[in-house]
Amino acid sequence: MVAPSLAASTLFAFAASLVVVDAAGFEKRQLHSHSSRASTLPSYIANSLGPYSPYAAQRTYPSPPVGCTIDQVNILQRHGARYPTASAGKRIAASVTKLKSATSFGSSVAFAQNYTYSLGGDDLIPFGATQSYDAGVLTASRYNSLAQDTSNPPFTRTDSKQRCVDSAGNWTAGFVAGSTVVAPSPFTPLVISNAAGSNDTLDDNNCDNAVAPDDFENTWLNIFTPNITARLNAAAPGANLTGTDVLNLAELCGFDTEYFRSLSPFCGLFKQSEWAEFEYYFDLDKYYGNGYGNALGAIQGVGYVNELFSRLTNDLSYANNDQTQVNHTLDASSSTFPLGRPIYADFTHDDQITSILGAMGLKNGPTLPVTGPPVNQVWVTSQIVPFSGRLVTERLQCTGTFDGTYVRFLINDQLQAAEFCGGDKTGGARVCTMDDFIASQSYSTNNGYGEYAQGHVCSWPGTVQASDSRQSAPTPSSSGSRKFGGWQLTITSSFAVPDRLTLRSPLAAQRYTVSAATASFISTLSGFPLDSVKSRLQVKRYSSVLDCVQKTYHAEGMKGFFRGVTIPLLTITVVRTSSFSIYTGVKRLLKENQILTKDTVPSVGALGFCGGASSGILLSLGTCAFEYTKISQQLEYLLAVKRGEPFEPKGTIKGFLEGTGLYFGFYDASQAYIRKREGPPLVPHIVSTFMCGCSAGIGSWAMIYPIDLVKTKVQR
Repeated sequence: MVAPSLAASTLFAFAASLVVVDAAGFEKRQLHSHSSRASTLPSYIANSLGPYSPYAAQRTYPSPPVGCTIDQVNILQRHGARYPTASAGKRIAASVTKLKSATSFGSSVAFAQNYTYSLGGDDLIPFGATQSYDAGVLTASRYNSLAQDTSNPPFTRTDSKQRCVDSAGNWTAGFVAGSTVVAPSPFTPLVISNAAGSNDTLDDNNCDNAVAPDDFENTWLNIFTPNITARLNAAAPGANLTGTDVLNLAELCGFDTEYFRSLSPFCGLFKQSEWAEFEYYFDLDKYYGNGYGNALGAIQGVGYVNELFSRLTNDLSYANNDQTQVNHTLDASSSTFPLGRPIYADFTHDDQITSILGAMGLKNGPTLPVTGPPVNQVWVTSQIVPFSGRLVTERLQCTGTFDGTYVRFLINDQLQAAEFCGGDKTGGARVCTMDDFIASQSYSTNNGYGEYAQGHVCSWPGTVQASDSRQSAPTPSSSGSRKFGGWQLTITSSFAVPDRLTLRSPLAAQRYTVSAATASFISTLSGFPLDSVKSRLQVKRYSSVLDCVQKTYHAEGMKGFFRGVTIPLLTITVVRTSSFSIYTGVKRLLKENQILTKDTVPSVGALGFCGGASSGILLSLGTCAFEYTKISQQLEYLLAVKRGEPFEPKGTIKGFLEGTGLYFGFYDASQAYIRKREGPPLVPHIVSTFMCGCSAGIGSWAMIYPIDLVKTKVQR
């Protein structure tokens, strides 16, 4: 008789665990701001993490030359700070595991014994959300005169990677908040798909043959890490760390610090003088990956440069004539590639910005040797493409000393000399005439001299990719909120900095209600026949489960298995929502009173048991009568036959005891055990969550089955 119950509990666990994953997904879109917007890292580390460095203005923003007025600005910005990518996270976790495997621990590495790697993967971190938000506020303030025209708002685009989409939404929120106009017009970022076969000037995925070699940075890694490796292995004998492990732990210093907003103990593993050596590793990585050191680096930036020409000149022919990465379907429409906007903002990745700088000729300096930094080094990754780093191209209308239309370029507020178009000959102004700028960019206007389309360098099979695709953009919502890139963004009415920046599904605010209703509906409908069989087996002798199923079907048909199911399907939302609300509320209350706060498997399991038990006890007081009615309906046919009375179906009312202490205790303990396990995950998160839900459902039901049997007989 236990088998049907275990099967039903497994079905419930399946539905519930999937819903828990969805709820967690909703939470991932909650991007919280912080009171402190500066990096938590000391400057000598913050300036030495290459692409993982936090944004920092490299100079004080220079005002336009006398007689010049900015009438258009084009912003190309990297997404904000994120977790490590999924692959990088696995490498870092593996290095942490090696360090923890040491046979003894010196004082410098003693902290590692109790350290648990718990960072997520790929998505923005809260600090990264504020970086983009602050950039939007700054843009609205700096270019206030351009932001005044609410009928001609900024046009924003983003690569379809979620961290870019979220950064675009946060930037938009900041721009709206920083605008001095009372009610700025809403504007929706255009999301450009980076899927295979799609043309996207904001991603570097379209040049199949452009492989980033790692020989250069690895040669330098083998030069500067041996002394560090020897020191750490002496402090942690048996760990057998390598130069790659040393690099991973240095990266973890940055990721760990920026997420938890306090200096990571891993930062203390390295001397201050060693951080510059890590920076040069990252300099080599970008220089030879997508920059001037890679023959196929610049070609991947040509498409954006041609789109920039069209915007600056209001001439669509530059984009139309591009034969590289321009998405011609989008650029042919004024709604998806409008001209004449005063502010453009595009959100992309560090590699793509590197390629675009190479195509334009910016930050071109001495070749980087693998033996160490050159004199007068120009390419420094942390100063060029940090998290939220940006290239800004300003168009100026000038009279007086400079007369006509000019452009100037800023990388993280550092005004560029732009020697390629004569900017270095204009003194401190560093401006180029529009004509000189375009003339200097023959590489882009000639499509990389045919390299991209000829098939021997950057093409797909055949010639230029013809198919374009676009993710449709939602329409703005009503006052008080805007929808950006498909996620809901809440803005305070005063346009002050909000306590949290929310980029989420519109259902996220009701995620517990939605999760509860979905899980309970699926589990109740699919598991009810098994529950009905269980109740019958408890009150009448059958030779087997199959015998019970056959006789029930023969006597009552399929309706017999679903007798009493109507009201459960109508009441599940209230019951399930109440269950999860009580469960989470009790856990929060206990933590606030410093009860069961340890991050250990027994403590987490006990906390879950207390929350679940409280939920079960409170709900059982109100649902016992409904449970009795349900069982009565399930058994009314058998009881009528036994009494020799004619069978007359009655209405159904049903409530059931959910959120038991055993279930949540099992579930939370299982999750805590998996979370505290070191090393790369053995299975995807959704699978482990499902397994925890199943084991919790089966384990808890197996333990309470005898009590359930007594309950059914008493109710009978």
